Amino acid sequence: MKISTNSKINDIITAHPETISVFLKYGLACIGCNLSPFETVKQGGEAHGFDEKTIKQLLEELKEKTKHLTLTQKAAEKLKEFKKGSSLTLRKKTENNQTFFDLEFEKTEGFKVKDKGFTITIQPEIIGEVKGMMIDWVEGKGLAFKK
Repeated sequence: MKISTNSKINDIITAHPETISVFLKYGLACIGCNLSPFETVKQGGEAHGFDEKTIKQLLEELKEKTKHLTLTQKAAEKLKEFKKGSSLTLRKKTENNQTFFDLEFEKTEGFKVKDKGFTITIQPEIIGEVKGMMIDWVEGKGLAFKK
């Protein structure tokens, strides 16, 4: 989802739950607001008295928040249960003619993303593929990689 001033707040939060903290930082508690399904970022900002510069800053922070790989709280809690450290490496693997993403506890070189107490190293060749990806935990299945 491309985020712009015309994006509906509810659509952004639904597609990128990690942006809730940005909205709250700006005092936009839109999560429970009756208007959030209809109100755009620009309309929400203007309704709270934001000038154009502040709306632009909000927009940039929302884009930045969705730019990289993120962990859900549930995934972070489950990973902490393994207690093998805080450095993880995300790779793309192929086994039995199936390609999938794999997350392992190890320190390697590459593009680093920090989230919820973990440092995740992304192998350079897959950065474009995982941009905006969210790693979640699904009971009975384990880690799930969601775009």
